[in-house]
Amino acid sequence: MRYLFRWVLLLLIWPVGFAYAHTASNSFIYLQAQQSQWEGRLDLAVADLPPDLSWSLNGDRALDWHAFQQGWPQLTLWLDQYVRWQGRQRDCSTAWQSPALTQHGDGLYVALPFQVDCFGDQLEHLDYTLLLADNPLHRGLVSLRGQEGYVQYHVMTERDTQLLLGPSHASSSRQVFSVFFMEGVWHLVTGYDHLAFLLALLLPAVLFRKARTWQAAPQLRPALKDSLVLVSAFTLAHSLTLVISTLGWITPPSAFVEPLIGLTVIVAGISLLYPVPVRWRFIATLVFGLVHGFGFATMLGELISASGQRALGLIGFNLGIEVAQLAVVGVVLPLLFLIRNLIIYRRVLLPLASGVIGILGLGWTVQALTG
Repeated sequence: MRYLFRWVLLLLIWPVGFAYAHTASNSFIYLQAQQSQWEGRLDLAVADLPPDLSWSLNGDRALDWHAFQQGWPQLTLWLDQYVRWQGRQRDCSTAWQSPALTQHGDGLYVALPFQVDCFGDQLEHLDYTLLLADNPLHRGLVSLRGQEGYVQYHVMTERDTQLLLGPSHASSSRQVFSVFFMEGVWHLVTGYDHLAFLLALLLPAVLFRKARTWQAAPQLRPALKDSLVLVSAFTLAHSLTLVISTLGWITPPSAFVEPLIGLTVIVAGISLLYPVPVRWRFIATLVFGLVHGFGFATMLGELISASGQRALGLIGFNLGIEVAQLAVVGVVLPLLFLIRNLIIYRRVLLPLASGVIGILGLGWTVQALTG
């Protein structure tokens, strides 16, 4: 039993070393076929500008537009290394044009128009590795429209850096659903704020409140039932606000949402120290889920909207998160149930978890407030 407790402790603290290593980021590539070439635009977040372009940022890391306009060709040399177009017989060339600024849901972007010329060859392939070596959470949205009227939509990731182009690779409804289902699963695996919040729900699930103290639950089934209800409530709530934000009905700025997400994690951590009735945990989970949904929309709302199949994208993403959450519950909850009777579970593990989760939440809040 001691070895099992050590494994649970390791499961609790392993994300700490990685929680601040990477943050999610998006870039957008829009491409449309013209008579003899392709015209497009790449939108790159100002926050993702490479370090060797630090001269374009002022002391507050805000973009110095005048300085950037003078030296933006250096950026295109960097982009050419990581965004490469290829034809059937040869590599294609990219001619970049003067940049502009544009706004996306998660902040300010540099918009770089470009033309792709394959010298009479047919464009067939995109090799995209932009930012992925340094940030595996980066996503690159590719939205392409060919002369024949076909549409391709794809999300480039660390796991998927190659994209075949052409009418035979036009995006189907099944592909859109599959892409966002996997994005939902991947978000849970790499979303440490989400994992921390989920762990805060599961740790007290194998206990019950008696005389204002935690007591070990006698059976697993009620604990499993309560956990599934809480996890599903969280999914339902964040699905609602993700839909609302993606449809453009309510779109709070990320500068407001991200600190709130950190605060929800802090509150979830503190709640481990105080026995809270299930009904209040249910209400709090719903409220916190609404906040997290707006955070999802900041990262994925525009990706889903640009797919042209928002309903399928939303359903796929939310189902992916729910399936991944249920998998976590199925693995973690039985382990917690086996060690729930140990005195150190209530006296050591819960306070330790409260501190770790609270510190992570505080770090995310400060990070969000300071940029």
